[in-house]
Amino acid sequence: MNKTVEISTPDFFTQKLKVGLIETHSWEYCKNLCEGKKVLHIGCSDWPIFNPEGNLHIHLSKFCSELHGCDPNGLNELSEYCKGVLFESIESTDNDYDVILAPNIFEHLTNPGIMVKDLFGINFKKLFVLVPNAKVYEQAKYEDGVFIERVHPDHYFWFSPFTIYNLFKTHIEASGATFELNFFDNMNMISILITKP
Repeated sequence: MNKTVEISTPDFFTQKLKVGLIETHSWEYCKNLCEGKKVLHIGCSDWPIFNPEGNLHIHLSKFCSELHGCDPNGLNELSEYCKGVLFESIESTDNDYDVILAPNIFEHLTNPGIMVKDLFGINFKKLFVLVPNAKVYEQAKYEDGVFIERVHPDHYFWFSPFTIYNLFKTHIEASGATFELNFFDNMNMISILITKP
């Protein structure tokens, strides 16, 4: 597992963390993580841009021993393509999973700390979170008083390795979990994999 190298260095604003680089596509990584396991997939419907050919939940349904999905929207469309248990809220899910997947979720939340607390209220062995890397922000430009940014219109946040770690830090430490940070998809995405003892 990767560990933090140095937090709050002498200049206070410099944070150093070990971050791996995964060359495998994030879907393949999720498949390997979930194969033969009981899995809860948060944000399973991809609402409002549901496409069955590009839906991770449908893809994973072929490999998990038991796959549950959770999304407040789009479950009717998803249920036409895969069988399994679907929930509209985290409070309704089972309380025991081998793996919880939350890819491309946290950037859509106005208060991601609530989601962290809710996820740690579930008994899990591994939690995988995937978020957009703030470095993608470098594509933005400022011209003639207009800021032009290429970003999903429903996003509230960009993340860096330190900020995604910092979001989970209190719960990682309280639970005695270990974590691993990795870049995916040409460094456009960052993941944190949390493993409970």
